[in-house]
Amino acid sequence: MSLLEKIGRRSLATLAGALVLGLSGCGGGGSSSSGAAAAPSGFEFAPATQAQIAAVAQSINARDRSARNVSVVHEDTSDGLHTLRIVRHTVNGVDHYGAITVPTVRVGAKFPVLVELDGWPDDTPPLDVAQVLRWQRGQPRDAIFVMPSFRGRAIQFAGRTWKSGGDVCDAFDGAADDAMALVSALQSIEPLADTSRLMVRGGSRGGGVALLLGQRDPRVRVVQAEAAPVDFYRADAAAAYGDTYKCQFFNGKTAEQSRQAMIAASALHFPMLPSVSKVYLEHGSADPIVPVLNATEMNKRLVADGANVELTIYNGAGHSLGFTPDFLARRDANFYAFIKP
Repeated sequence: MSLLEKIGRRSLATLAGALVLGLSGCGGGGSSSSGAAAAPSGFEFAPATQAQIAAVAQSINARDRSARNVSVVHEDTSDGLHTLRIVRHTVNGVDHYGAITVPTVRVGAKFPVLVELDGWPDDTPPLDVAQVLRWQRGQPRDAIFVMPSFRGRAIQFAGRTWKSGGDVCDAFDGAADDAMALVSALQSIEPLADTSRLMVRGGSRGGGVALLLGQRDPRVRVVQAEAAPVDFYRADAAAAYGDTYKCQFFNGKTAEQSRQAMIAASALHFPMLPSVSKVYLEHGSADPIVPVLNATEMNKRLVADGANVELTIYNGAGHSLGFTPDFLARRDANFYAFIKP
């Protein structure tokens, strides 16, 4: 069933309460300028209509995300635990890169797949594959890990750097397409990948992209979104975060194109696909960048839609949940529950 067919008659664009988003901490393009309003004079944040949301969904469904010209540009087996490949592919003629690791020791016939989604802003520093793997607490021994380099962002490993083409400001909607294409590239080159067991996971920008993937890609079974922004179509967000918001949603766009871009980047406007069996929402109660209301309102939406969702709020935790022991333990538990046969 397509995203458009799943929208139904319900729109939550008029939810009460501010969902002010610290876009500069969520992987947006450009720099933050909190003193300047980003919205052009005369732009109206009128509640999104069902017709507008449906039109955005139709446009999303019509995209060609095929991964073509797939090739391995670098391979490393030095740690003995897995084979790491840097993969190049083209989407609509634009080069994209990503990292894929395949465990050395096979437990079953095939491996489940986890897509780890980057939340770092802009391209400073590049996505450091070795560092990302160190943060995984041994999990890459038990699943294939996929790490996209989102459009306009560089990826580095072993002293080498590769940069994906495209607009770094297309940081949510476009990034979701990039992740989908890399999973397709994986399918074309790795016979041990079991994409019927696919989990997507990320924090901040990566969490927002994880939710979008659960709404777009029928291969996804489990979504984990950590400190995820879920609604960009709001005047308070535009007023609070100047240059970042302009870069993502206004620069070079008409008013209607801006409105469509905001809706397309906002998971709160769309339902999960029925293929998603579980959604984990993880958020710090004291997050100053993406307020916890993002998680509670997304949880309300998912519950109302009948999704299997589990919300965990970490009392006193801020935006970076990686420093919260309870979160780390839960993250491990969610992963091992996912890979369990």
